[in-house]
Amino acid sequence: GYIVPDEDMIDPWFFRPSKSGHAVNILTFPKHVNIYADSLNQKCVIASVYK
Repeated sequence: GYIVPDEDMIDPWFFRPSKSGHAVNILTFPKHVNIYADSLNQKCVIASVYK
């Protein structure tokens, strides 16, 4: 499956709109990371960080 940021409510720290009715901003990281998104429990976890 896949996640639709404006339909699937995951952690608010990861997908957050700047203002109501505006496009979704996606949190960025200083390094490449793998994110595990658990849609059943509605949370995201950083699974690994690349150096």
